[in-house]
Amino acid sequence: METGLYKEKRNLPRFPLALSADVEPVASEEGKEKRSLLTVNVSSGGVFLYSDKPLPVGTTVKIDLLLPLSKFRKLINTCRDVYVKTSGKVLWSDSTGMAIRFDEKYEFQPLGRRNPKRMKRPHS
Repeated sequence: METGLYKEKRNLPRFPLALSADVEPVASEEGKEKRSLLTVNVSSGGVFLYSDKPLPVGTTVKIDLLLPLSKFRKLINTCRDVYVKTSGKVLWSDSTGMAIRFDEKYEFQPLGRRNPKRMKRPHS
């Protein structure tokens, strides 16, 4: 899909989700300040976040997304919320925020669970 002068490069569907996200540069001249931001949309390959001060393109970051499972009735007995912990790289930014492509490693960390276990993606 083309929009004006921009050729659409997305291969994965995006979902308009407003999730809390903590974003922290791994190593940066900007310092290692953690930023609490809000997602605009999320896909299995990345995320776009609102930010009035986006990080420079190419910055490697750690990302913690909070999935509020309490909104999904069938999952309430399992755990209240889940952090999705991953990392990625800033691909592009504009005046409204920044796009981050996820790395392939991620971890689910349940919150409010009786027997907290970390669930990691199996390595292929």
